[in-house]
Amino acid sequence: MNLTRRRFLTGLAASAAALGLAACGGATATPTNGGAATTPGAGSAASPAAGGPLAKVRVGYIPVLIYSPLYLAIEKGYFREQGIEVALTSFTGGADILAQTAAGNLDVGLGGLGAAAFNAFQRGLDLRVVGPAHSESPPLTTPLVVGKRRYDEGAYRTVADLKGKKVAINAKGTATEYWLQAALAHGGLSIGDIELAALPFDQVAPALTNGALDAAMLGEPLATLAERQGLIQRLADDFLTDAQGTVIFYNSRWGRDQQAPANRWLAAWLRGARDLQGGGYGRDENAAIIEGYTKTPRDVVKAASPPLHDPNGRLNLADMQAQQRYFLGSGSLTYTDLLDLNTIVDPGYAERAVQMIGRA
Repeated sequence: MNLTRRRFLTGLAASAAALGLAACGGATATPTNGGAATTPGAGSAASPAAGGPLAKVRVGYIPVLIYSPLYLAIEKGYFREQGIEVALTSFTGGADILAQTAAGNLDVGLGGLGAAAFNAFQRGLDLRVVGPAHSESPPLTTPLVVGKRRYDEGAYRTVADLKGKKVAINAKGTATEYWLQAALAHGGLSIGDIELAALPFDQVAPALTNGALDAAMLGEPLATLAERQGLIQRLADDFLTDAQGTVIFYNSRWGRDQQAPANRWLAAWLRGARDLQGGGYGRDENAAIIEGYTKTPRDVVKAASPPLHDPNGRLNLADMQAQQRYFLGSGSLTYTDLLDLNTIVDPGYAERAVQMIGRA
């Protein structure tokens, strides 16, 4: 391992933090715990509910920053208050979460939009998008970055300087690719104007430092860690507004047959999301909980550009459709006509959840 890479990875308390926004990726994932339920922290334990036993809900997730409403809702007891016991299975990427939720092995999945998700919906997999997991607005959680040394030398000062250069995303066919297209457009460029590469987020800072890459999309908290170590410079972090990054999937049959706990699950999630509004990532209690699940040091949690979580479960359907249109144009989809989003999105769960806890 070279010195630059060792310096970067030393800043990670555990490999989970190095996953960055892997939830947006399409790579095959496997449960990190062999499929067993994992729920860190004493606040996760099931306790008797006044109305009877808790409803067990199986949830697939990646232990990263963007799913923080889940961690807060567990540790603060919001799920228990709704009569729910959460059984977590952690994964290292998004594709298996999608497949396992569709197969009924998970009731709820948290994952990214992208070509794989749209192709899955077109194939008729038993899934529905029921709410947002996170969205992005400036300052973005996934900025476009360059190596600090090359930036200081004047090699890259604007997005337009990246024409003909090698630029990386974590995986092709993901929301990150769509976001890169938006970043390049701010410099009058498109994907066709650069050499597109795929590289895991945890390898980006060393690659920028040794010249293997010219620029890359880099998700939090890795962007803040690399920036603190003097390895990267944010070139652009204002090219998206209300971009729908990740979503909550329900297994369709479970959602129909278990509508009451499905509504209550989303109500608890929204309470966690509301705790992160207005600087919630900077509060000591919340940062400590997030650190426990993601192994991201709490001072980094506080310093990172925070993901956004809609407090009423509103999905940005226009941005979802724009993503689908982009992937159709890029040839990443297995079909030729745009899907009607009304066939894959069910806002009813969020509406009922808001009725239960009130509108924020």
